[in-house]
Amino acid sequence: MAISLDHEPFSKYVSIMLWLLITLSVSHWKPTHLTQARLIPSSSQMSPSLLQNSVMQNLGDDAAISTGLVTLQSHKRKPMALVPPTPLILPYHNGPVLSGPAPIKVYMLFYGSFSEPQKQIIRSFISSFNAPKQKGTPTVSTWWALTSKYTDQNGAAVSQNVMIGGEISDAAESFGKVLSKDDILKIVLKSLKVYPVTSPNSIYLVLTAADVSVDGFCQNYCGQHFYTYPSQTPTKQQIPYGWVGNSASQCPGFCAWPYAKPQFGPNAPPLLPPNKDVGIDGMIISMAKVIAAAATDPFGTAYYQGDASAALETGGACAGAFGDGSYPGDPGKLLKNSKTGASFNVYGALNTEFLLPWIWDPAKLACAGQA
Repeated sequence: MAISLDHEPFSKYVSIMLWLLITLSVSHWKPTHLTQARLIPSSSQMSPSLLQNSVMQNLGDDAAISTGLVTLQSHKRKPMALVPPTPLILPYHNGPVLSGPAPIKVYMLFYGSFSEPQKQIIRSFISSFNAPKQKGTPTVSTWWALTSKYTDQNGAAVSQNVMIGGEISDAAESFGKVLSKDDILKIVLKSLKVYPVTSPNSIYLVLTAADVSVDGFCQNYCGQHFYTYPSQTPTKQQIPYGWVGNSASQCPGFCAWPYAKPQFGPNAPPLLPPNKDVGIDGMIISMAKVIAAAATDPFGTAYYQGDASAALETGGACAGAFGDGSYPGDPGKLLKNSKTGASFNVYGALNTEFLLPWIWDPAKLACAGQA
């Protein structure tokens, strides 16, 4: 039988049922208490800092709610207390990190069209991990020294020796211009024929060109890291790998901020990039995050907070922070080249300049840019 809401007998039936429900529940009714809401930033750079918002509801000593049939009177309210936010500590889950004296070898897999100057900027960045430290000067190597505070079960720290393991270019884009996460894995597995795994401290990094899209790129991620299963590799090893995209023509405000107007938030003017390439300077930021996360949590069993399937790691714990005094929409205090006007926060090899994200210092339980 079809029932119409406009049918008069049905309206009376609804009124009777509503009256019964209210009558039965009135003695059990209590006011709703709202507590503090918490948001945790992700590696997607959507939230530059921990956001905390206390949501409070105060109706006085007595709250009255009128339904049209009866009026309900609440019990007297008790003082409300805020729920403290979960502290950010990135706990250790007993898994391995890329530790020991063996260097971390980064294999760069250029996918799509990259100019030689663009490749050279990225090479210079990786080479800067081992550049000499200069007292009183912020450098890539002293930024990386923060990872020495991440140790495994045996007390061995993340390796401080990072070097280029090899380089492959696929300008023909053999897997097309639209890549899935499976395609990223296929690119890595293909590269093993040229650069087989010679050390457990290896990271294979797929770098996609500005005209290549990757599943989730510009929507949720600027880069990610993963690992292979032993059954997938010729040497039966787990291998950390990842990808980072060039956002220049797709979402510079999302993945290359503060060198482009932010995709969300205040419409602040962009800063000048030190290498005069918004897309590549943005990639350096994401590469730094991915390499740091892959070294401190290579297989999803080491340093992270939250659910392992959506973990907060050292590379994303300080999203949007690049200097002292940073807050959402402001990268913080940076260095500025007096000749070019470019903004940066660390020096690399041969006085190159880069902007690197602050990462989590597990000793101080705070974000930091230098050890």
